Amino acid sequence: MPLPPSTPPNPHQVDAQTVFDGLAFMQAPINITRLAELLADHTTTRGSKFHGPELRQRLQELHQSGAVLNTAQGQWWAEPQASWTRFAALVRQPEACARWWASWRRLHRFDHSWHLELFGEEAMVGALRVVVFAGGTPAAFERLSLLSRSVSPDSPALLSAALLKPFDVALWERIDPELRYRLLLGLLNHLGGDCETLTGPLWQWLLAESKRDPNGLHDRPRLRLAERLLLAGQADEARRVLLGMDHPEAQALRAATDIAEGRYASGARAFELAWKEAAALAGKRKQLFPETTSWFYTLALIAQAEPAAWTKARKFSATEAGKRDPDPHTFWGLWQEAIDQRLGDAPRNAQRFVFAPMAHGRLHGLHQLDHWLLAAWLGHAPPQPEVFRPHAAQLAATYNAAGLPWLVASMKALKMLDGYAEAELVAARTGAAKMGFFTRSTPDGWSGEVDAEGNLSMDASPGTIEELPAGMDFKSWDSDHPNAGYG
Repeated sequence: MPLPPSTPPNPHQVDAQTVFDGLAFMQAPINITRLAELLADHTTTRGSKFHGPELRQRLQELHQSGAVLNTAQGQWWAEPQASWTRFAALVRQPEACARWWASWRRLHRFDHSWHLELFGEEAMVGALRVVVFAGGTPAAFERLSLLSRSVSPDSPALLSAALLKPFDVALWERIDPELRYRLLLGLLNHLGGDCETLTGPLWQWLLAESKRDPNGLHDRPRLRLAERLLLAGQADEARRVLLGMDHPEAQALRAATDIAEGRYASGARAFELAWKEAAALAGKRKQLFPETTSWFYTLALIAQAEPAAWTKARKFSATEAGKRDPDPHTFWGLWQEAIDQRLGDAPRNAQRFVFAPMAHGRLHGLHQLDHWLLAAWLGHAPPQPEVFRPHAAQLAATYNAAGLPWLVASMKALKMLDGYAEAELVAARTGAAKMGFFTRSTPDGWSGEVDAEGNLSMDASPGTIEELPAGMDFKSWDSDHPNAGYG
């Protein structure tokens, strides 16, 4: 919509447009009774209110045209793409926006009620869009927060669904700056390192703002943007965004850029200085920086050859995890488990690093890559290369699409991904063959093959059965491959 014009205007088309506008402004399913209440401030072309039979007839006409949808429970909503397009057009028109915003507030008794009855995610997402883009003030958003008892509108998942599907730069920039900053912090709280493409336009907006005037961005968005650029392999851009910032976390991110470029020892030392300063300012000793930033520090420590550096990484991970014993299902617990295995303080167990491919949903942070990276650092290899290869390719493609190619490229540079399949094939072939040592029970008992240097030998092909001469014995050596380390 809008509906096609006619000459003279068709009254039914005009009324259907009003009904469609009401559904589009709601941005959520609504039953016909509540829709009639919303339209109480609007009249038909005859100058009368929308009564039940007439409203149902207009809805049926819109449904037949594909402009609106309905459910078996009797709820109606506008087709999503057309609904968003019309909603964006309405909120850009001051008079229309004010009129529909007043109708929405009256419907929900927004200014007088003590509780907002919004059931389900769709209703809350719709309310968020209306309050943010039509209300557009900190007071309106705070009122929504007070009335929403079941779920907070500050929830990052709800904010992402409401504001990033799609991300409209023009509408975003119309929001009151104070409210926009609050919304931005809510969105950035859970976006670092995510393997998804939804947030791409938001990061592009932040980058454009930083180029226009880096000092125009508040510190927290600048820090998160620098972190994102670092994960994307744009170390120089990250340094530019951090220029002039003396915050300990900014110092830690500068150290992380050194680590990302292979200067592990110096980067680790710089991170420790930033951590010490942050601890003094905060009055605590753990969880001073986001996991995505601290991850670079542990990466720098395990990249060094000295076990003392691994021990330091283990201590740091335990402090961040808040427990001495590792829980491999948590971000830092997985690091504890890996370092314990490398130091010999825990039995080698590849099963601890299994991470099944996810068919859908978010791949939060660096959690999946950590499973592969740490398993490769320990020398564990998947027993089914034919399963691993497409999984690795899918993850690499997804991270590339999300604008984070450095995460996969850095692992390939360390030969942590590409060597997996080959390592497992060699180990499996060795394990399937007969390998061992000959022993003699009599001084001269061998009448079989010898190699060029006079060493005893035999056919070790898989499945071969040999008969040993009298006086000879064969002690086998088991390579423990193939195994079920990952399966």
